[in-house]
Amino acid sequence: MKFTTISNSDPEKFVSCRVGLEFANYFEDLGEVLNENGIYGLSKRGIDYQDPNFENYSKGNFIVVPITPPRSNYYDSNNDDESSYHLLPDLVLAKHRWENEIVISISQAFVCSGDNQKAIERFDRLFSHSLYLPAQVIVIDMPATKETQKVLANIINERLKTNHSQRLFLFRVGLTPFTNRLLNQSSSRQQSKHVTGGGGASSRHNDKSDSDTIMITNEESSTESGYGQCSSQSSSTDQDPLLGGWEGWNHFRSHLVPDHRIGICLLIDNDMENEDIEDTNRWKGEPIRMVVMSADRFTFTKGFKNTMRPAGGIKEFIKMIAVSNSMMTSFVVQSRNDCDAREQLDCLSGFCDYLQFEFPDFMRAWDDALLDPLQPLSNNLDSNTYNIFEQDKAKYSKYHEAMLEALGCLLARPESRYRTRFTLMILGAGRGPLVDAMISAIHKLKVRGKIFKIYALDKNHSSIVSLKYKKLMDWDIFAPTIETEIIASDMREWMPVDKADIIATELLGSFSDNELSPECIDGTWRFSTSQTISIPQSYSSYLAPICSFRMRQELQRASLIACNQNSFDKIQVVRLRNYYLISDPKRLFTFEHKRLDMVPLEGGNRREAILTFSTHVDSTCHGFAGFFSAQLFGKVHISTNPSTKTPTMESWFPVYVPIEEPFFMPAGSSIDVKFSRKETDDRVWYEWQILKPKPSRIHCKDGVAASMSKII
Repeated sequence: MKFTTISNSDPEKFVSCRVGLEFANYFEDLGEVLNENGIYGLSKRGIDYQDPNFENYSKGNFIVVPITPPRSNYYDSNNDDESSYHLLPDLVLAKHRWENEIVISISQAFVCSGDNQKAIERFDRLFSHSLYLPAQVIVIDMPATKETQKVLANIINERLKTNHSQRLFLFRVGLTPFTNRLLNQSSSRQQSKHVTGGGGASSRHNDKSDSDTIMITNEESSTESGYGQCSSQSSSTDQDPLLGGWEGWNHFRSHLVPDHRIGICLLIDNDMENEDIEDTNRWKGEPIRMVVMSADRFTFTKGFKNTMRPAGGIKEFIKMIAVSNSMMTSFVVQSRNDCDAREQLDCLSGFCDYLQFEFPDFMRAWDDALLDPLQPLSNNLDSNTYNIFEQDKAKYSKYHEAMLEALGCLLARPESRYRTRFTLMILGAGRGPLVDAMISAIHKLKVRGKIFKIYALDKNHSSIVSLKYKKLMDWDIFAPTIETEIIASDMREWMPVDKADIIATELLGSFSDNELSPECIDGTWRFSTSQTISIPQSYSSYLAPICSFRMRQELQRASLIACNQNSFDKIQVVRLRNYYLISDPKRLFTFEHKRLDMVPLEGGNRREAILTFSTHVDSTCHGFAGFFSAQLFGKVHISTNPSTKTPTMESWFPVYVPIEEPFFMPAGSSIDVKFSRKETDDRVWYEWQILKPKPSRIHCKDGVAASMSKII
């Protein structure tokens, strides 16, 4: 097997689009398994490991191994001493091999009811030993019942408080709910026996059971696979039914601290040919760091190469999962120790290569990271920020289109036939990309006999230096047809002699008005007429409830870093990837700039609205995603709303509007949220509150936690 070394022991990189094997049974000597003479018993099949093509036989990057032997060997019921535990010793491998090549699986975990202290201590012993080992990723079976979920969650929460390593703790969750899975379990088990011919792992241990234990594995596999099965004790009580699938995970994570180290190891336990699309899409909002498929979840593609591929709808599903998790998902083939899974490994390796080729993303480092919104009115941007924004070709292409239409409309007016001079203003010019777009639009129209005066205004004295340099090097050559003048001023205080024919700004924020575009453009009434054209003409904010455990985790981390500051009262800019839209976005606030000459009314930019959202499937609301759309001019629009998003435009990320208490939304239910935009003479802020189903507190009340300053 070919192994990839992960530098700096980074667990996030460990699971980033890698391939692994999961073995069903415990190994006495991992060193022998991972030695240079081969792995997975391939040497027994006569493979020449000196063959230069050996790397193509299987391209797995790591292996997943149980921390204990099979269930019957794990615990000697006649001996309570710790020496009766059979656990992996750390000295069987060098530290770097543990960190780069091994995932520990507590797949034979035992958790019992709250009054069975012995069973709890057994699991805690396993978990403590897994923390002792240098492995960077630990996989733990999610409990099968509500009672055992709470017990395990309490243990995990306590351990995370005192363990400050950055390793990942992944909980194995089956894709299919137990209620559906158990109906077919018996027939599936019979098919498995027919295919494998029995034997294998099942011959390694008997079916001895502990009367005081409950197996918490979520897997469909029978005891032949080495993973055990849910005991009748855990499935017979009506008071505590079996949980599985998304519903089981949703209940389990409600008891977990939203630590950023927690994730999901998702077991694909069906071919996904008849899955409901919304049930499937819910997984986009979960931190899935590993996807596990048994060897029989693959099929051969008919044709020339007869290549192997994931069966049914699995391929499209795991592609969706990888993209929504920013490629921080690994793929694992689950197989018995004596089976050959090289073709399945090659299939997944090719799939990872495809993902990395098909979805390159130089901005992936920003995915799901909480960022404070810019306040360009009160704070000056630096050159790096300007440079990032100027890379967005899609945005400036749209502005160029809008300027073409606006200039065409201006020149088509009857009075323009007799005019020779026109005044164009770029307000908040930055380093001049909109000036470039305006000059390009004028040239494309091939206007003759007219003079265009372009004012490029900015309050940032450092960017004024850049504008003057650009005027000297690039823009002066177009004189006298196109004249440019650089102005260092606040647009709200500037008093030019000329009246504007066109005013273009790029003051929009991720939530439409959150960078105070309305307040800035209101100040242009002094040098506007009833015919002045504004680019943009109007813009609206949009809001939608989302399910995103990743956002909850990031907020938890931000709260710890910020100490006393309340992260739930701050709207954050986020390049959202790991989220599920519970309901389609709805329009929130709209601002129009059709008559710039109108004197703005005091408090005219205050807004308040109540929006109602409904859900088609069970979900949990972790807050809201905010988007915007804008009419630049005529038919030219830009948008971050998922349904109308401008392709390849990356200047604006969505915003995340947090709530302090996530709440469950049953299928068919609805929520009401009240959102307000408030202002005083010197600042603007948002307030939001859940009204239904259960009223929440008012978030960001009076703008104490976060506000936007009107003062430079």
